[in-house]
Amino acid sequence: MYRQRIPLLFLAMVATAALAACTSSHPELTKSEAREMSRRSDIDFCAERDWYDDGECDVFCQEPDPDCGGCEVGCDWGCREPGLDAACVLPDEYLCLRDLGVCERQDDGACDWTETPELTACVADPDPIPGCVVDGCAGTVCRGEDEEPVFTTCDRDGSCFAEHGTCERQPGGECDWSPSAALDMCLGEDPEPVFVHPSCEVSGCNSELCTNLGEGLSSACVALPEFACYVAAITECTVQTSGECGWTQTEELLVCLDESREPEPEPEPEPGPSVHPSCEVGGCNSELCGNLGDVGGSACVALPEFACYRDPSAACTVQPTGDCGWTRTEELVMCIEDARGGEPIECVTGGCSGQICYDSREESPTTTCEITPEIACLQEVGECALQADGACGWTPTDELAMCLEDA
Repeated sequence: MYRQRIPLLFLAMVATAALAACTSSHPELTKSEAREMSRRSDIDFCAERDWYDDGECDVFCQEPDPDCGGCEVGCDWGCREPGLDAACVLPDEYLCLRDLGVCERQDDGACDWTETPELTACVADPDPIPGCVVDGCAGTVCRGEDEEPVFTTCDRDGSCFAEHGTCERQPGGECDWSPSAALDMCLGEDPEPVFVHPSCEVSGCNSELCTNLGEGLSSACVALPEFACYVAAITECTVQTSGECGWTQTEELLVCLDESREPEPEPEPEPGPSVHPSCEVGGCNSELCGNLGDVGGSACVALPEFACYRDPSAACTVQPTGDCGWTRTEELVMCIEDARGGEPIECVTGGCSGQICYDSREESPTTTCEITPEIACLQEVGECALQADGACGWTPTDELAMCLEDA
């Protein structure tokens, strides 16, 4: 009987040693190795090595790991751990993720979108995100272009939405009216109160001032539309970098102020002369009309007749000679004469060959006595008269231009 017990005892000792060897065969086992081994073994490595509730999510545990919470979709449509913030920017693949995506914990323990052939193909070539449209009888509903029309009663005033509302895709992907303090005030809804630092206080007749505590500044009781922005939770009355209390200049506050202020009317352009695209007006007193980029300057002497060139009746345009100049009109000539005191200007020819056209009140010019083809044209078809610029000169007629071209 005693001899029969020895083999049984020996077998029990061997089995115990084998079990100990099995559980301690991987003393330096990593979680990655355990994840691979757990696919072929029923051993609960998390229980053996105290990996439950160790601050890391281990999806290969035999029992649910308390560290593995659910995954959530952020406002940027990223699949991540709960509580992690991200910039709220709607991605191009938003429709793919909304309609085909599944946000869940993956085999490696990380939160991510589960890959499927349908989702992969959609993300590779996503459809454009439909825009948002204003709907409803009074224009009070903001919906997506891909959504069914909305029918509402017509007893609600939509002027607030038309004036202060912005219908657009929100960070979560849905179409809705963007938050606006001006819209809330127009609708009569009480906005969320602003945060006020203990060292600061809100003052002023319309609660539009943020000052140091105890200063108690007052202001004129004029209710401007932009003052509504300071009673909404889009800014803070707090200590600024200067050490003084003031309103924090958030993007929402700046947008609200811009929307609330009536745009300043653009000044009406002053009437002036008509200018051909190939010409430009120059000179110190805008009295010259020349080819574009080749006007040049002039002496800054303000003569009375220069005002005539700024009159809407004046025209700086291409003349028959092909160059730009003031068009001689009866109105312009009369304006120049009146500006000079009403004394008419008599233009005469001078020079040895009569090639100079000048004001008779001026000294007769002295020239050489040659006769060139160009001078011959001036003698034959030239007209010496007061020009549009107020000076005597040869009138650029078609006959003169053709003669000079053939000369």
